[in-house]
Amino acid sequence: MGGVEDDEPASKRMKLSSEELRRLSNGSTIKEPVAGSSRDLMARPLQSEGGEEVVGSKGVIKKVEFVRIIAKALYSLGYIKSGAHLEEESGIPLHSSVVNVFMRQILEGNWDDSVVTLHNIGLTDERTVKSASFLILEQKFFELLDEEKVMDALNTLRTEIAPLGVNDSRVRELSSYIVSPSYCSPTRSPKQGTVRARSRSKLLEELQKLLPATVMIPEGRLEHLVEQALVLQRDACMFHNSLDKEMSLYSDHQCGRDQIPSQALQVRLCSANQIFFCHEVFSTILPVYTSLESLFKRLLGSENESGKNNLKLSKKIAYHLYEIQCDFLARMLVSLFEAGECPLISSFIGSHRFDPRIIKISLQVKVMAIQSILQAHTDEVWFLQFSHNGKYLASSSNDQSAIIWEVYETGVSLKHKLSGHQKPLSSVSWSPDDRQLLTCGAEEVVRRWDVSSGECLHVYEKTGLGMVSCGWSPDGKWIFSGLNDKSICMWELDGKELECWKGQRTLKISDLEITRDGKQIISICRETAILLLDREAKVERFIEEDQPITSFSLSRDSRFLLINLLNQEIHLWNIEGDPKLVSKYRGHKRTRFIIRSCFGGLEQAFIASGSEDSLNIAYKFLRWVYIWHRGTGELIETLPGHSGAVNCVSWNPANPHMLASASDDRTIRIWGLNNLSTKRKEPCSNGIHYCNGGY
Repeated sequence: MGGVEDDEPASKRMKLSSEELRRLSNGSTIKEPVAGSSRDLMARPLQSEGGEEVVGSKGVIKKVEFVRIIAKALYSLGYIKSGAHLEEESGIPLHSSVVNVFMRQILEGNWDDSVVTLHNIGLTDERTVKSASFLILEQKFFELLDEEKVMDALNTLRTEIAPLGVNDSRVRELSSYIVSPSYCSPTRSPKQGTVRARSRSKLLEELQKLLPATVMIPEGRLEHLVEQALVLQRDACMFHNSLDKEMSLYSDHQCGRDQIPSQALQVRLCSANQIFFCHEVFSTILPVYTSLESLFKRLLGSENESGKNNLKLSKKIAYHLYEIQCDFLARMLVSLFEAGECPLISSFIGSHRFDPRIIKISLQVKVMAIQSILQAHTDEVWFLQFSHNGKYLASSSNDQSAIIWEVYETGVSLKHKLSGHQKPLSSVSWSPDDRQLLTCGAEEVVRRWDVSSGECLHVYEKTGLGMVSCGWSPDGKWIFSGLNDKSICMWELDGKELECWKGQRTLKISDLEITRDGKQIISICRETAILLLDREAKVERFIEEDQPITSFSLSRDSRFLLINLLNQEIHLWNIEGDPKLVSKYRGHKRTRFIIRSCFGGLEQAFIASGSEDSLNIAYKFLRWVYIWHRGTGELIETLPGHSGAVNCVSWNPANPHMLASASDDRTIRIWGLNNLSTKRKEPCSNGIHYCNGGY
């Protein structure tokens, strides 16, 4: 490749000695020019205004820098000959001759000469020269000790290292090695199992980091630039929510809206028993009869004979159904399922299974992914929260019970129903290891449960007072609870009260959070203010809002707080140092109830919230779940489905494609991806790469 005429015999192509290859692997270059090749006939790069050649359509990439970085990458990847050919053919050396000499002196251990050469490289910053000299002489010092030349090492320390005036504490540390050489720093001493040559290579890497990039190109510079570009593309992607970390270099990265959970994952039937059905969306266009027969056999098992006589479609309606479009038919059938009309559908299929028009109607696949409604609570569901590991979901209700659900890829199933509270349950809280769960009755008691057995392990109560919130210390050793006298208490697991912060620390309707370092307790202390109490430093900070606060949520990294306000806004605050308002989210409705929001998605890049607004669809009022992009504040998705106010949402921390919502309609919905559009697409010809099914 390059360096010779294209038609020159292979036997005449340049061969490199092993010594030259060794030097090249360390960044040395070959200086002899070569004749031009047919590649010289290719289009010349643009010229910058200053006379320097540039490449690229924007005219901002200097050709010399570009070629040098590519050559550096080739050497780093082990393509020694290719790197040398690139230097030779382009006439652009990776490093200057002085730098090549300097690097060779370092690797050969010519310390005194290398210090002299360092001063001749052309560095203008005296501090950089001294710091680099310090590193070189420090290596010299250790190698002298390794050779048991203690007096020479002492002389180097006194006459060469100390006069530099760099890092006096390190100089004192080095002097201790004269007395006890066995205490040599493991990062420096060749005695610590690192061969001398490798130690010198490590020194060269540190010098590369210290010296200007124009002198010595940093290791991995091309990789860094490419990674930086990929990360910027990913961060600019509004819908990026994929667990797939691979990104293509062949095209620009862009995810589709279908990376956001927007389809429910299970179907509720009106039955005394809790039955949860999952079905695959049809992946090809099939005759309606074949598709529906297979579907109903899976979902119903057998026809419900008892309901046949009571629920039949008239012939006229049936024939009308035959003629409607496939998407509408699919939606109607799912609506019948949600209404519990299994016998009606069974009757319809049974009565017309041989009609040729059924066989001719095709059901298009993109309509219904997977639907899910969970109905086990007998009253409004007020709160829900996924466990930290994403394996469980806990919900609490006005029916005075809590439920632990076991989470699967396609939905959840009931594990334990927790009974014992005498009042509605306002909140739940998972232990750090997810083995235990706290439930808080509204102005009642806090109970601690074993997740595996469903057994109540302890009841926390205070005579004459009621609990309004609960939380865990990060190590799981203590329990925190807010009380209706506006105080906050800390308990040991066995119920011993350790501390109580009295005064206006919390409100009756309040959330309670403890930061992941365990130092700060966060609570609503006044109608329009949130308290951040440092329990160790005894310092209080406040977030002041203009509107009454109804709820808040803490980010996983404890750096941000999401605050729901009475005026139908959600505010994002950075609570590191002095609290700062970062962003506002609007669009949802809140008129009477407490509506909760949450962080979620990959790297918690999204904000989700419940709402009270509704949309009349076919005489059925549907309430919405709202999803915003956290960084831009743009509303990117609304999920209709609940028939009552959506009180709370929770995003699975282990699965960015799973979201749960709780509603006054007594149900929980588990939202996931539309499986029809999650198949990976090939990069498009326009240079855009779609992640898991963008559009």
